[in-house]
Amino acid sequence: RAPEPVRETNDRVGGIVLFSTWGAEQAAYLSGATRVLEVAQAIPASILGPLLPLLSASLTAQNKAKAKAVWAFAERLVAASSLMVVAGVVALAPDVIRVLYGDRYEQTILVLRVLIFSFVPICIGWLTTSAIIASGAYRAYATVTLVTAAFSVVAAMLVIPVWGAIGTAFVTL
Repeated sequence: RAPEPVRETNDRVGGIVLFSTWGAEQAAYLSGATRVLEVAQAIPASILGPLLPLLSASLTAQNKAKAKAVWAFAERLVAASSLMVVAGVVALAPDVIRVLYGDRYEQTILVLRVLIFSFVPICIGWLTTSAIIASGAYRAYATVTLVTAAFSVVAAMLVIPVWGAIGTAFVTL
């Protein structure tokens, strides 16, 4: 998954392209789905948060055995919690959207069901980014961030004008 700055760039560029080509209604559908995705991140973030200092400490101390054990545990927790969130959101998307936004936002349901599949890579990205930064690989992080951001911008410019909000959700994957 792309680093956080890339996700932010993708969200901003995608929103601008979507609004300028499809208008406010499609932008609202994407925005509604994005807000649900953002709120859902609290669940795995709460689970993963306490492990990040342990992972960082083991990486900076170059304790490979401890780093490997903490990494494996964190990976399992992130995968399990994010997959549970994805399953729950896919199943409950119609109810969540109706309660939050009303029947007028029915098209947001499909956008959310596509967008939520970016959730697992987002969560794994938190873990990976933390490990990269803790290990001091700043140049690798910067390179991946810039290349992925460029790819995301190009993908947004090609896909969103044709597919609208659902295209924006797919570009996010």
